[in-house]
Amino acid sequence: MVRRFNLSDDPDLTFSSREEGEKLRERILAYLAEHDYVEVDFGAELVASASFLDEALAKLIDHIPATELKLRVRLLNFSEQDRRLLNMLTATRIREQEPLHPGEEGE
Repeated sequence: MVRRFNLSDDPDLTFSSREEGEKLRERILAYLAEHDYVEVDFGAELVASASFLDEALAKLIDHIPATELKLRVRLLNFSEQDRRLLNMLTATRIREQEPLHPGEEGE
């Protein structure tokens, strides 16, 4: 089952802070607990806030493996500029999860 929601339907949501990003991330995680897929419609709004995108979307990989996340969360009407920024932020988070040296974990 798919849960779709439009961010433009929430007049209180701004794309400007980590706090707002955290609210969106928690909302996405709650929907994922109940649905197979979540579609987030940005309504062609330009976010361009690294803090918001990092907190709302890039940090999802702290809760869900990146491969699963790509399958279960769809970003609709998401600008190419924001997509490039999100890809950079997500890649940074993935690198932060990797051990510094091979075999470091478990030693």
